[in-house]
Amino acid sequence: MKKKWVAICLILVMLLTACGREENPVKRGKQREAKSEDTSEKVTVMPTAEPTVEPTATPTKEPDKQRTLRMWCNVPKNDSQRYAYEKAIQEMSELYPNVRLSWEGIDNQSYIVKLPSAVATDSLPDIYVSWSAVNLRELVEEGCAYNLNDVYSDYRQMLPEHMCKNMKVDGIQYGIPTNYSAIQLFVNMDLIRDVGYSAVPDTWDELLICCDKLRAMGYYPFGCASVTYETWCISEYFETILLKICGEKELDQLYLGEKSWGSDDVVKAAELLQQLVSKGYFDPKDAYRDNEDVFQRFLNGEYAFYINGSWQSPTIAANMSNPVIGDFPVLDSTRASTGCGIGGPSTSLVVSPSTEDPEFAAKYAFELARLIAKYDYLSGAGLPAWTINYDDSDVNALSAQAAHDALQRGGLVLYGDNMMPAEDVQTYFFCLYHLCTLDYDANWFASALKTEIR
Repeated sequence: MKKKWVAICLILVMLLTACGREENPVKRGKQREAKSEDTSEKVTVMPTAEPTVEPTATPTKEPDKQRTLRMWCNVPKNDSQRYAYEKAIQEMSELYPNVRLSWEGIDNQSYIVKLPSAVATDSLPDIYVSWSAVNLRELVEEGCAYNLNDVYSDYRQMLPEHMCKNMKVDGIQYGIPTNYSAIQLFVNMDLIRDVGYSAVPDTWDELLICCDKLRAMGYYPFGCASVTYETWCISEYFETILLKICGEKELDQLYLGEKSWGSDDVVKAAELLQQLVSKGYFDPKDAYRDNEDVFQRFLNGEYAFYINGSWQSPTIAANMSNPVIGDFPVLDSTRASTGCGIGGPSTSLVVSPSTEDPEFAAKYAFELARLIAKYDYLSGAGLPAWTINYDDSDVNALSAQAAHDALQRGGLVLYGDNMMPAEDVQTYFFCLYHLCTLDYDANWFASALKTEIR
């Protein structure tokens, strides 16, 4: 089994290398934000004589002896999450004055190799970052993850259960989420007001009418990069449509192999995506543009709608006069609902069962994860998986809206390429690319995925 888990991680390395650019599997292995090229750095945090951070939490258990904990994470210098980790770890030194935390922030490419090597040699630290879903299951099967069910009961009021969905294996929680990203429908209200809309269209038919009006005025309704190395941008559209057809539960079942890719739902979602393409709602030149270019064009007011990640919210809020986050129309109200979306925590803190006191390490990890989530959110680097019980008035309106809505409503389904085994991701993206270039029809798409995936 250890060889299998190592092989999966090595496939991740090859996928990243094949893309020819630095990517971040913490954010589903896609080009979302640049990761640092810095080498690994080991940091030891000792209790300070004079507190530099005002504590916002009470330790669950005051240790009765001096303890040392080791932690690994894929957060090197200049990473967008580095501030949150440093701030949280400093605060933890005040909450747990007898704990000495020795942690390493490792660049992502190195971490993908380092973690499976540690699994194979039984040399994991006390606490470490892991990817969720299939990767977490492999760790559990190797006996490398501590059962967190009992400890989680103390944090249930602060950490909503729906945020822990991807951290469970066979009903048992093994991971602790910190932050997450989600796919949003960003809308340029100035453009759609030009064609007579004061609100985001809330039905499929109304969306099509709006798009026709936009095209009549010379606007392309949607922007989406579709060059081969950024096919993940297409998946944002496809998965959003599919979710609004079948709903959260059935999409989870599809990704987990409990439903067939040859289903009518997959065919319908593929047909609707091709409908948007064939009606000319996407700028055809986007086939030769990367996501950074497409995103800039949305900021410049060239597109009315842009489906992409929540990590874009701070930039959109700062550079557009009237942006909003809309809800993509529900296509089958008997199964799907408003408020459900693609995204959610894709990584977590995991406690090694071989640590000296796994229960204490787990409580420490829960407290640490909560603080990381807080400071990550306040700094604009991610959305919090934990309840917001602090002042977030300085957070941009788009991020704040997304964060509060998701915590209250739930309904997040993790990105397909995070849920699938790594060896299936290339097939999935290959089929999506040819679906959107109209090389093949929706039935071919569903049949190919049914045949090639699991």
